[in-house]
Amino acid sequence: MPKIKDMASHLPILSVTQMRELDKRTVVEDIPLLTLMENAGRSAFEFYLEKWDDSPMHLMIGKGHNGADGIVMARWAAVHGVNATLYGQKDELGEIAKIQLRLAEKEGVKWSKKDPENLSDKNGVVVDCLLGTGIKGKPKEPYSKWISAANKAAFKGRMALDSPSGINMDNGSKEGVAFQADLTVTFAYLKPGLLLNPGRKYSGEICIAYIGIPTKLDFKPMGYMPNKDSIKNMLLDFPKDGHKGIAGRLGLWAGSKKYPGAARLAMEGALRSGVGVVHWIGESKDAPPEIVQETGLASKIRKMNAWAIGPGLGRNQEVKKTIKSQLQGIKCPTVVDADALTAFSGKKNPEKRLQGLGSSIGERIITPHHSEAAGLLCGDIKKIESDRVGAAKAISQISQAITLLKGSPTLISSQNEPIFFIDSGNENLATGGSGDVLSGLIGGLLAQQIKPLEATIIGSWIHGRSGSILAEKGIPRQSVSASDIAESIKLAWMELNV
Repeated sequence: MPKIKDMASHLPILSVTQMRELDKRTVVEDIPLLTLMENAGRSAFEFYLEKWDDSPMHLMIGKGHNGADGIVMARWAAVHGVNATLYGQKDELGEIAKIQLRLAEKEGVKWSKKDPENLSDKNGVVVDCLLGTGIKGKPKEPYSKWISAANKAAFKGRMALDSPSGINMDNGSKEGVAFQADLTVTFAYLKPGLLLNPGRKYSGEICIAYIGIPTKLDFKPMGYMPNKDSIKNMLLDFPKDGHKGIAGRLGLWAGSKKYPGAARLAMEGALRSGVGVVHWIGESKDAPPEIVQETGLASKIRKMNAWAIGPGLGRNQEVKKTIKSQLQGIKCPTVVDADALTAFSGKKNPEKRLQGLGSSIGERIITPHHSEAAGLLCGDIKKIESDRVGAAKAISQISQAITLLKGSPTLISSQNEPIFFIDSGNENLATGGSGDVLSGLIGGLLAQQIKPLEATIIGSWIHGRSGSILAEKGIPRQSVSASDIAESIKLAWMELNV
């Protein structure tokens, strides 16, 4: 998670265009550009000081505003007795950067004649102030050589200002070489490229610096990232005299002779959601004692507040046909996952195929991984992975269902609403059955009459934290199972003090 003071609201995420327009508007209406740069450079230095103390600072300076921010940072370092040296093409600096350089030189900051390609200091930190967020395409020479050399050279640490050079801040893609940061201090707001791989891997620790740009937006950002406090604010208060009836009833249609464990894992997720009662269509002596076992068709069981359908049902044509017909008859909010999604996959006409998932029948939440998403959109996995935001939006628009696209980060799209980036998890979630736990968890939240989008966000965040908590306890990834993740859900709830 990005480092910032806990907020009671989700962290906004701005596209490059949104950030550029807000930046311009702030300069025209409120705060001069030089003041914003002053705030940016000072804030960046404060984060540097916190992480690396008074270690020598080596700043690779670009000719534009990102370079000017770096020069301000160097000046603040010099004022506080930290050795800061600038590198790059001094003669190529823009007018704003030249102004900042004159001020920095008065504080004793030096511009080295040494080629940045030859930089190395095992006791110092190299700072990328070359390109910033607005640059797309491959870094050109000499920047590309400097970046490559900085990645290979011996340094105590690597820091990027606003974004790692070479990473597209709209989609996280890397074209050519990209700076590998241990710490990225981004200004004012998160950008999607910091959160989407491979950009996420190149950003290291992410810190958000307040620089004077308004924190209250008068437009919809492209996305949001929930945090612990914002998740807590989404939860409904449960009355002290409440009973299981008002906590809701979840219907679960999952599992088969071939995949009995999928049903069990979905049950475990549901039982840790706070739902009052879980009803399961199936027969097993291994079901948890809290489960009510049902027989018959899901659409005929009318007392449910929500359904979760799909894990382990199987993929033969008869099952797919039954899934489609049953979803037509279920009118309450429903999570559609795993094998239930394959009933709607195909090689053409997604607009027609996905109508059976839509909210015109009843609120639907679909939870595909990349392969399932490719099946829904008639695409291939590589296309999904190259534009995960676009894929999540496309599925939600066509199906009219809330779409949770699994991955790192998990993305949640609800038609015209901003995308929600869930970054609470880690690699522990990459284990068979983890998604079944998530289906049950979200279904249980739905049954408590939490709004479908909010139930999806809360469930995904809790699920992610459950995996991360195991890592924080020192449990190696190799030994983590989906059952462990389900068991850890209670610890995630405890963090929210519920």
